[in-house]
Amino acid sequence: MNRIPYANAVGAIMYTMTCTRPDVAYALGVTSRYQADPGEEHWKVVKTILKYLRRTKDQFLIYGDSDLKIEGYTDASFASDKDDSKSISGYVFTLNGGAVSSKSSKQATVADSVTEAEYIAASEAAKEAVWMKKFISELSVVPSIEESVPLLCDNTGAIAQAKEARSHQKSKHGLRRYHLIRALLNVETSEFKRLMERKMQQIHSLKHLVSKSLHETLDLGNINSIPNTDDYLWTHGAISDETLSLERTVCNDSTYMRLTVRGRRSQGCDYVFSRVSDEIGADVEHDDLLLPKCLSSSSAQFRPLGLHGKIHAAIARRANIGDPCLPERIFTYLNRPDVQKALHANTTHLPYLWHSCSGPLQYQQDNLDLNIIPLVLDILKEGIPILLFSGDQDSLIPLTQTRTIANILAKDAKLLTMDKYGPWYDGKQVGGWSQSFGEERDGKNVTSLTYATVRGAAHEVPFSSPSQALTLFLSFLKGSALPRPHA
Repeated sequence: MNRIPYANAVGAIMYTMTCTRPDVAYALGVTSRYQADPGEEHWKVVKTILKYLRRTKDQFLIYGDSDLKIEGYTDASFASDKDDSKSISGYVFTLNGGAVSSKSSKQATVADSVTEAEYIAASEAAKEAVWMKKFISELSVVPSIEESVPLLCDNTGAIAQAKEARSHQKSKHGLRRYHLIRALLNVETSEFKRLMERKMQQIHSLKHLVSKSLHETLDLGNINSIPNTDDYLWTHGAISDETLSLERTVCNDSTYMRLTVRGRRSQGCDYVFSRVSDEIGADVEHDDLLLPKCLSSSSAQFRPLGLHGKIHAAIARRANIGDPCLPERIFTYLNRPDVQKALHANTTHLPYLWHSCSGPLQYQQDNLDLNIIPLVLDILKEGIPILLFSGDQDSLIPLTQTRTIANILAKDAKLLTMDKYGPWYDGKQVGGWSQSFGEERDGKNVTSLTYATVRGAAHEVPFSSPSQALTLFLSFLKGSALPRPHA
């Protein structure tokens, strides 16, 4: 271990923790105790922290879009140190649900009871509340900071001690260090509240973060949880360098979708995706970056296709059909009274037009955060082949996302590369690019997973590129590899 840069690694992690990653505070605190004489197990933990930081580099704290408000939570574990019976104090201050300040440390004196340990912890938290109030007041960014800072505690005895003087065996320690909280209460700098129905936010749960696997900490497997759309749009020249940087640091597609579904979208997310929309332009459909806009002769002339385009933009591929207004014509046709009568539709004569995905026919938004990786892995383990494909002009579910999922599946299932990445053919033309993964069964190489792009295709590949889609599906149904050029 003499040549292992243990102290340097701990110092680097400490710098990261201080700046932007408070979630590794507990794990770093434990590993830093062994800098004088670290062992292999200690070095293994440090490398685990580094891996965790790398895998979660695109994750960040989310602050809601309601009025900015700071709340503090305090707690203590009684006599948790087995060597000297001292308790552990912990507090966290949040701004609209996102942590902005936290601490977990061993108390300087031995507490006689749980109440005393909680009281000591609350006193330390109250001093932090005073500092935060003064600091944020100078910034003039949180109007509510002029009000008292709520400090939530789950121990009624500690609350009673803070509100009024009671007998205290360690009077000198109390007067000198911990009774300060009573003075702070008198000037209404902080408030004590009984935490009733809300679950206490445990500082000490931070230690479990490092031991969790990546699949437990991230919603990998959900298309909306893999933030590759920004890279796709940037490589296609659709967004600027500055907007790409904002998506990577402030709010990406995954965060935007998740917060929108939960009704907690932040002003930062709105700003970033307003820039994305402005730079892409109103006349470009995300289903197909190459699709021309519909120049309708109706009153909606020169407007984007909107919902129609998002559902059926691929139908209007210029190379195959040549009519970008076809989706609009279809909707007009299906809303004709004689057509609806022939289809036995709208028999109740509803006073509004029919639209796709209207009324009860909507996507189930609550399931957007589900991790489907374990399910797909189970399917692969049962010997059922899987084909993942994307049109290379689709930015709704771009090929970068699909490729990321394919690589994760291949790695987790321990699959081998069967066909290296290269072009596949639709007749004599390149249909796209593909790569296959599999394993050896009974002495034969069997393909289990295939990833393919479809050249020039939009979101709905069979509509935009029917010939390539047919080749893709026929190969999959036959269990054969996609056509490759002859050597």
